Amino acid sequence: MKKELLSTMDMAYHARVRQLLADHHIPYRSKVEDANGNGSGWISRLFGGGRQTARGVLINQETPSKIYYLYVDKDRLDEAIQLMHQASQS
Repeated sequence: MKKELLSTMDMAYHARVRQLLADHHIPYRSKVEDANGNGSGWISRLFGGGRQTARGVLINQETPSKIYYLYVDKDRLDEAIQLMHQASQS
């Protein structure tokens, strides 16, 4: 069973933790979500991935934020947490 190890908007930190997990042979699963809620479907891409206000005004999200998640096996979670703390100190 996988447990969430990390959720962050810092892509560089996410990459450092991923590299530490790989270096220590800890299997992980990574997921990235759009924090603006724009979705990634064809309709969002067709219409520019913006949102509409209650009055129908289109809001363009030129710099969408991402949330990066890492999941590890439950039995390796404690070890992964220690490695994650190492990444935050560097």
